[in-house]
Amino acid sequence: MYGDYINMEHELSHPYETTEFQKNLLNGFEHLFFHISAVSIALDVLTYLRLKLSMRHQASNQKSSADLRLSIMNYRHHPDAAIRYREKAAESTKNED
Repeated sequence: MYGDYINMEHELSHPYETTEFQKNLLNGFEHLFFHISAVSIALDVLTYLRLKLSMRHQASNQKSSADLRLSIMNYRHHPDAAIRYREKAAESTKNED
């Protein structure tokens, strides 16, 4: 009975003292928050890299499609270009034989 009184008096004199359980709980939350932050940063980096890679891929696709459109326009405006293309293809076939 007297020991309970001393414990109660100690708690009243130091109301903000943390117990071992509270320290462990706080430590666990800090650890969890650190891991969540690390995972969040890693996902942000991966998203950035994926976006950058897709933009680079899209730019190369646009360039190749622009080259294709340009070559089609050249063939349309120069009717003899198709003839030259066939001649070059025939020459390359002869060279392979």
